[in-house]
Amino acid sequence: MDVLIGFVIALIGSIVTTAICIAIVWRLDRHEKEPVRMLALAFVWGMLPAVIISIVLEAGQAALFGGSAGGNVLADVGVAPVVEESAKGLALLAFLVFFYREL
Repeated sequence: MDVLIGFVIALIGSIVTTAICIAIVWRLDRHEKEPVRMLALAFVWGMLPAVIISIVLEAGQAALFGGSAGGNVLADVGVAPVVEESAKGLALLAFLVFFYREL
């Protein structure tokens, strides 16, 4: 039960702080504000699909190279950041391809 409470507190805290940062950046953009739906879509992408893609790819590399996903320090330090940030970057690439007039 303590883990669940900690998870909920972390989730609420991350959503609130991210919403505040997004509001500040959106408010400071004076010339051409990004549509709120695109900001929301980017936030949701980083929260769900990018995380799922990262988990699958990191579990695959752990199975491929042996060991557990958290046991191989070199893979955790070298592979995890590249995989996670690349998964987030897919959303930016999709925005560039599909919503290029909005950027």
